[in-house]
Order: sequence, then structure tokens, then C-alpha cells
Amino acid sequence: MVGLVLLVLLGVSSASPCPDGRSCEGSDASCCTSPPAHVKAVKCPDQESECPDETTCCQLPDQTWGCCQMPNAVCCEDQRHCCPEGSRCDLSHSRCVSPGGGSVAMLENRPARRRPGGKSSCPEGTTCCLLTSGDYGCCPYAEAVCCNDHIHCCPAESMCDLKHERCLSGDQVFPLATKTSARPNDCEYCPLSPQKPAASSHSEQLLPLVPLWKSNSKGLFSSLAS
Repeated sequence: MVGLVLLVLLGVSSASPCPDGRSCEGSDASCCTSPPAHVKAVKCPDQESECPDETTCCQLPDQTWGCCQMPNAVCCEDQRHCCPEGSRCDLSHSRCVSPGGGSVAMLENRPARRRPGGKSSCPEGTTCCLLTSGDYGCCPYAEAVCCNDHIHCCPAESMCDLKHERCLSGDQVFPLATKTSARPNDCEYCPLSPQKPAASSHSEQLLPLVPLWKSNSKGLFSSLAS
């Protein structure tokens, strides 16, 4: 614990992926020296959206990009479904037809993850969320839900209750978290993070909303409210 506190005070953070394929060991761009250890991703044609490795980018009806959960997939004309490589979409029967005549059920495209500008970074264990300014901020929760007000966020698999300033998740209660501005850096960028919808639950669990926070050049973080 003491070692972790010292690292934070010194402005040293965990290695983060770099645009050139290396990783940052600190806040200085010159520190990019070692290979990153992160999941590969498929970059979509808009150069801002990415899908997990071994998936395919397909355009959605709203002109954003989605991910088909198979490599080299066929994107169907309805922009909602996809089929395996080499097959064709039979939209009238919701099937994928192979050249041999066999068929399988269509898969539904999922929204792609957006890479926030490519040059913002948040500490490990946090989540990038859009701010009201259009820039990206950091939510202190990992895999967080970004609230629609672009100011607060909630823990994973919970719902934002902005009216009562809390997060709902089963039987538990968490505060709303307030986001902070992400740190601009020529070397690091924000981890991929989808704008997650709040998960539904059978029993409402009350959790406090958490505000976002911003970082300074030394890697120390302060609340936007301070």
C-alpha cells in the first residue's frame, strides 16, 4: 500500500498503450519503450471506432459502426445483422445461407467502442466517459456506466438515477461518481470504453452517483468540484 501511494505521489502510473504500439511507463511521452500488453482491436473505417480482435466492423442504421462477433463477416443490408464469411444474408427468413445450401441464424451487430480522440489517458482501473465539453473524462469506477448528464458515472451493471443522485443496482447502494478531465498526452490514450447503458435489475439497489475528476501534469487527480 505504501509503495502504491509513493507511485501516485511521484506521478507514475501503470503502463498504458501507445498509438505507435509501445507502452507508457510514466507521464513523459519519451518513456514509450516496451511492447504493450493489451487486447488487439479492429479499427473501423471512421478511424474512431474499434471492435475486438476476431470481429468485423459493420455500419449500423444510425451511420455509426457496430461489431459482428465473427472475423471477415458479411454485413447484411439491413445494417443490423451479419453472417459468416462466404455466406449470404437471407433477411426474409433471418438466416445466413452458405454456398452449400446450409443455413444458420443471423447474428445481431453490437455497437463498436469509440477510441476517445486517441490522445487522452485515464489511470488503470478507471473508465473514459464523455464530458459536457465533448472531451473525455475519467470515472473512478472500472467498467463504469457513463450517465447521460455527462457529469456523473456509476459502477458496472448499475443504473444512473440522476434525479436522486444515486446509482441503482440490485440490493446495493453506491454514490454517483463525478468525472474528471482525462490527461492529454502525446504518448498515452484512453482505454476503449463503450458508453454503457445502465443494466436493468429485478430489485432496485441504491448507489450514490460519483463525480468525474481531472488530472494535472503531475499525474495527481482532483475533483472538478474542488
